Amino acid sequence: MRYLAACCDVVHCASCKLAVEVDGGIHETRTEEDAARTQLLEIHQYRVIRFRNEEILTNLEAVLSQILTAARASPPPPILGEPD
Repeated sequence: MRYLAACCDVVHCASCKLAVEVDGGIHETRTEEDAARTQLLEIHQYRVIRFRNEEILTNLEAVLSQILTAARASPPPPILGEPD
């Protein structure tokens, strides 16, 4: 997984087209920005999952399990213009 250059708090896995976003308290007031970032990622065929800081700090095992499950999920749809 790598950080996306334009989204410093988003980690992504290009091979499974999964973006993981970590939301701190500031995100409670940044819903429009978060929605725009999610939309941008989805335009590029990424599935986006979000976790709050508290979830990671208090229940890391469950968070990692959810990330692994999402990464193993059925592949995302093909990019527009790619053959099926």
